Amino acid sequence: MVNIVVEYLSFCPHIVGSFNWLQAALDKNSDHPLATIIRLTEIIWKSDPSYRNPDLADLDVDLAEVEGTPGLSSVTSNMSVAANYFDHRASIWFAAKYKRAGLKIQFIPESSGKKTPDLSLSDDKAILTAFLEVKHAGLKTPIELIIRKIQTTPSRYSVRLMIEAELSYSNQAENLARTVTDMLRNLSESDDVEQFRNIELPGIGKCELIRHQDGEEKMTGLMITWNGGISIPKIYDRLSQLIDKAREQLTDYSPHGINIVGLYVDDDSIKSDIVETTLLKEPGLFNSPEYLNLTAVKYVRQMVGHQESLFINERNDHVKNGEVGKLRL
Repeated sequence: MVNIVVEYLSFCPHIVGSFNWLQAALDKNSDHPLATIIRLTEIIWKSDPSYRNPDLADLDVDLAEVEGTPGLSSVTSNMSVAANYFDHRASIWFAAKYKRAGLKIQFIPESSGKKTPDLSLSDDKAILTAFLEVKHAGLKTPIELIIRKIQTTPSRYSVRLMIEAELSYSNQAENLARTVTDMLRNLSESDDVEQFRNIELPGIGKCELIRHQDGEEKMTGLMITWNGGISIPKIYDRLSQLIDKAREQLTDYSPHGINIVGLYVDDDSIKSDIVETTLLKEPGLFNSPEYLNLTAVKYVRQMVGHQESLFINERNDHVKNGEVGKLRL
């Protein structure tokens, strides 16, 4: 399997060159998001050799764009930690975007004892520098983690998973995925030929395992029904916490600089109008004195072409004097 993956990744040379830890992650059957994406891609690629996973293709293009940028190697190294992957992937996306726009980019190294943003963006012509703290926001990420983990576990079963609880955090999803995949492995290794098996998952929901008619081990089919939708007030609350944490990192590093939060969203739960309400409508964050030194929030929703919005803080000095408009944010 790894040889096929390596062959596939020959089409993504910048991923191969940037993530020297990836081969070891694949060999160890890692749960790392990038390793899981590659495994799922390899399963599809076996039946469709022309398939090019858009997540991998886009990452490779962005890495090519920012190649040689100061601080990049530290970012890609930190991505080896599964919990860091999505935030750092979003940072690379923003870096590539603004480099294409003609700005000079630098990844700011983390410093012990001091909060730091992710990027500096400089425009020599305007003689301006902005600082960008990137936050990945994906309320559906836990569900996607479950899907990828179960689908890439070979077994003799298909799975119907009924989730009745709200899964707020990735570790909840990891525990659920581990419970299901352990069952799949144990049952697939046994001589049990039971066609159906219903399993209660206390506090979470139910799981139904349906054995393949031919009894062969193959990719695990999965259907999920999820009733744990997240309410709008909770989305506002989590979004406020995320932006506030980013604000603290920016203003601690650059108290009076051009400070931008890059909000990278990968599902449709956090729409731009929700961000607008959180920031601008009473009692919006931009109306608080604590936010005077936060210049703007750049919202990006991951989709075909990406949806982008820039929410500026009219009370911020860099907005009032027109500097923000010169930076092509």
